[in-house]
Amino acid sequence: MHPPDSPPPTASSGAYAAELELSDRARRVVRLSGFALLIAGSLIAWQLPLPAWGKLLVAAGWIADCSHALVRQSRGVARLRRLRVRADGRIDGVAPDGRSVELELMPGSLLLDRAGWLRLRRADGAVHGELLLAGEQAAEAWRKLSILWRLGC
Repeated sequence: MHPPDSPPPTASSGAYAAELELSDRARRVVRLSGFALLIAGSLIAWQLPLPAWGKLLVAAGWIADCSHALVRQSRGVARLRRLRVRADGRIDGVAPDGRSVELELMPGSLLLDRAGWLRLRRADGAVHGELLLAGEQAAEAWRKLSILWRLGC
C-alpha cells in the first residue's frame, strides 16, 4: 500500500516504457505483401475498360508508386532495430549502431490484441511502417504497449 501523502504510481511515470524488438519475420511479411500488391495492381490495370495506352499508363503509374513505397519502407527498416514507446508519448528507435533516434507516431497506426501497425516518421521526414506481432515480443513488452496505447500515450 502507498503512504497516504504520496500519490499512487501511474503509467505516466517517465520510467514506464515498452521495449519492442523489430522482427525480421514481420518485416518480410510487409515486403512480400508489397510485392504482391504491386503485381496484383498491375494485373488489374490490364482489366480496366481503357485503350491499351491507358492501361499501360495506369500500370506504369501503379508500378512507380509501389516501387517508391517499397524503397521508402526498405530504407526505414534498415535504420531501426528496436522501439521504445514511453509513457509520455515519445517513441524512440534504436539504430543498428546503437544510437537513439526520435520518432513520431503517424495517423494510420493501429494496435490490435495480437498485432499492430505503426507508421513512424523520423526527424528527417522519412516515413515507414512497422508490423508488430505479439508472438514476436516479450509478453511484458506487449502488455506495456497495450496499456500505453489505451491511455493514448
